Amino acid sequence: MAKRKVIFGYSDSQPQPADPYLMRAFCFSDYDLHFNQQGDLSETQFYRLQRHRNIVSYLFLASVFIPLIAWYSTTRAIPTIVQMSWLACVMILFVMPLMIVTVSMWRRYELDIYDSRVRRVTGAIKLNSSHHSGASMIVADQVFRINRKQWLVLKNHKAYTIYFVPNTKIVLSIKPIS
Repeated sequence: MAKRKVIFGYSDSQPQPADPYLMRAFCFSDYDLHFNQQGDLSETQFYRLQRHRNIVSYLFLASVFIPLIAWYSTTRAIPTIVQMSWLACVMILFVMPLMIVTVSMWRRYELDIYDSRVRRVTGAIKLNSSHHSGASMIVADQVFRINRKQWLVLKNHKAYTIYFVPNTKIVLSIKPIS
């Protein structure tokens, strides 16, 4: 079996061109699709996942430090029992749930980044749109959240191959089946 030469995200073999409308809506290139078809993340996708993980990390830090800074700026004194109980209430009601959500999200991104394996699902998609929860597409019991631009470019009940990371369910690339 011949060894394939890959340098900085490029390969010897030429990938098949993808649908430009899908590429624009889902932010992927022909090379991203080529790597995804082999079950791997491209460099661009790897760094994009890291950026998303970093944003979640900043949300976690903000959920801890903003209440502490707000508390300190309102009191500017040695904490009393009443002030400590106010801080405890804020921490329990606001900060702890937000910290749990951000840690959970951060962990899913970490698993996708360090696993670096791309999953694939093939089948006819079913598009759902809800006024409250946004849009989603369902393919073979897998549910993916999509934005309005992606929802408009997809065709309901048409067959697609969707390449995604399993823990965060982020669609990396998508290809229609002829």
